Amino acid sequence: MKKIIEKTFVDTLCNIIPDDAESILILSRLWIFANKLQPRKKNFTFWLFDLIDELVGPDRTLIYPAFTFSFSKTKKFDLLKSIPETGALPKAAMRKPSFSRTPAPMNSYFVRGPKKEQLLQVKQKTTFGSDSVPGWIEKNNTLICALGLPEKNMGWLMIHYAEQTRKVPYRYFKKLKGRYYLDGKANGFCSETHYVKPSSITLVQDNTPLNQKLHDQGLVILPSDPSLPFKSAYAKDIVRTSLEILAANTFHLIVNSDDAKRWIKDHKYTEISALPEKNMN
Repeated sequence: MKKIIEKTFVDTLCNIIPDDAESILILSRLWIFANKLQPRKKNFTFWLFDLIDELVGPDRTLIYPAFTFSFSKTKKFDLLKSIPETGALPKAAMRKPSFSRTPAPMNSYFVRGPKKEQLLQVKQKTTFGSDSVPGWIEKNNTLICALGLPEKNMGWLMIHYAEQTRKVPYRYFKKLKGRYYLDGKANGFCSETHYVKPSSITLVQDNTPLNQKLHDQGLVILPSDPSLPFKSAYAKDIVRTSLEILAANTFHLIVNSDDAKRWIKDHKYTEISALPEKNMN
């Protein structure tokens, strides 16, 4: 395994975060590359968190996904205490007073910077609609940075925005409801309407065609040192490319597309009909 000195690490991060990006979303999986740094840092997570914060600077908006997928089972969300299930960096953001959390119970985000209040005021009706945080990310052409996600089938988060925009038939809207807490105290109820895949069958999604097309068109910013699994791309490029793929073939990203079509024909209506009454209200 090639070891990376600190200067190379810093230079590589600078390489994938251009100066003209006004807002940056960080997707991360630290265990993929944390042991590459030489000498090792005592607390790599906070070292990297502070490094990203410094590189982005105070005049740009920095965003971390703070998703709590467990909300669908626990039916509880605490804006201040629910631990994000999206890795170590969002957990670090949770401890920083400069970051605030958007109030969606399952798909929330930590944000700081000059456009923080804009994001906190987003009143999304659905998780990936035009009025959602991903909608804001697309409109503002946010730079999406993937750190430690070398796989070729990643969806850059925004593939789901494109799927909902396109209204792909292998998903449907489902409202997830629960109790809202603020610092441990019950504070009413909350809900989130998500564009979900079927629950009665397992659909396998492979976003490799999206990544291939982004690479072929030169839309992915790659690191100067290929031994570090870092890359970035702008939200508008990701969404536009995703929509082009889905427009050509709605099922292109679904490996078992025959299963999807069969479910749509024979089971989709039944599955939706079994939802609680007024699920979409």
